[in-house]
Amino acid sequence: PNNNIQPQHSTTPNDNARQRPITPDTANEVSVFVDVVRAALPHAIIRAAKLVRYEREHPDLAIDTVLELRGDAYWAADIPPLHTFDAEMVHVKKCLNWKGYNDKFAMMPRKYMVAWMDLLGHYYQDTVVSYWNSEIMSKMLAAKFGIPVSQHATTFVTTDYNWWLAPENASKAGGPDHGCFPKNYYSDTCMPHGMKAHFNAKLCAIN
Repeated sequence: PNNNIQPQHSTTPNDNARQRPITPDTANEVSVFVDVVRAALPHAIIRAAKLVRYEREHPDLAIDTVLELRGDAYWAADIPPLHTFDAEMVHVKKCLNWKGYNDKFAMMPRKYMVAWMDLLGHYYQDTVVSYWNSEIMSKMLAAKFGIPVSQHATTFVTTDYNWWLAPENASKAGGPDHGCFPKNYYSDTCMPHGMKAHFNAKLCAIN
């Protein structure tokens, strides 16, 4: 997310979706705006819809807990057993929350799934306003719908992963066999002590 762009009314054209509430002024800001919109769409467009449709097609299926995962995330350890969490709360990572709630992963009761995950629907309906990234939007939605959220410092060992890029120092031992972790989306405070070397071995040369 680009946290330097402030929410305002937007008139910049974009063929993919209705504008996010941003007004770019310079050519460079217009370019950044378009990139932000295109990057945001895949995170929001099908979040809850597929699961809701699957439930309708399988009426005997009972879903208690939903795990929200993203394809651009790297996991270095298993998610702890579900029974170790409060089943009535949404659970997210605490760090790198960009003034909202970290949107890399969430574990939630089924009853909160649509309210939490359907960002595109909330966006078009103006459920909340005056946000400039999905993290802030999620925090505002949680407040509006009374969704209890528990933030975990190091429980979920996951972070952004640029599998297509080379690490800054390819000779360092440890970490994944390919790809790297973007520096501006990684923090040691997110990881258990024993895993920090794994991630620091493969930081990206560029973000």
